Amino acid sequence: MIGIWFVFGVVIGILNYRMQWRSVNSLHPETSRIKVLWIVGGGALRCTLIAILLLAIFRQGVLPGLLAIAGFWLTRLVVILRLGLALNPGDPSQYMIEE
Repeated sequence: MIGIWFVFGVVIGILNYRMQWRSVNSLHPETSRIKVLWIVGGGALRCTLIAILLLAIFRQGVLPGLLAIAGFWLTRLVVILRLGLALNPGDPSQYMIEE
């Protein structure tokens, strides 16, 4: 039963990623101000819904809440790494920070 909370966090992460992807793909230089406001409002709504879902999970206990957050953040990490490698897979130096 404990693992279900981790899976629930992964599902929240995937849904969040899909909604962000859709919003970003709808942007282009000719986007009207109304559409931009809808995208910003959708982002605020998305953050609010995620916060409500995570708070509801935390009401079940600390461990379920932490597992859900771990699933959410691991999903984010995997998506970010996959997108980064897909954009420029041949150049590993792009991830190095030089001072």
